[in-house]
Amino acid sequence: MPAEAYLHEAKPWTMVDRIIGESDRAISTLKNISGSDFYLIGHFPSYSVYPGMLMVECILQSAELLLRRQSPGKPGDCRFGEIASRFLSPVVPGDSVRFDVGFTAGGSELAAVGKVGGRTVIHCKMKLLREEREKDERR
Repeated sequence: MPAEAYLHEAKPWTMVDRIIGESDRAISTLKNISGSDFYLIGHFPSYSVYPGMLMVECILQSAELLLRRQSPGKPGDCRFGEIASRFLSPVVPGDSVRFDVGFTAGGSELAAVGKVGGRTVIHCKMKLLREEREKDERR
């Protein structure tokens, strides 16, 4: 299922290509890395490497898709607090990265892992902050 239809970002900033699995507490998405992607040009001239911050953006968009599944009418009620990432291996053109994002046991954090084949390329944890809507009580 294409992810672009469910995200508010437009191409070329939709980082997630496809949703490949989902449940109430987790989602799996896919990002295909192409050598023709404009953000790879010059991101290292002799050895193209997919930027780490764009991998984090893939994870954030995957998390947004998961949150929209949980609260279809209220996608703006949550935001992400502390984000801790660890990059373990470079991602290069031709790779397909599978991102698995899910709620931790307490439900106030999301944990994510990105893999190329069996190789883990990124771990990430994010705190989920739910926004309380303030009501205007003026009369």
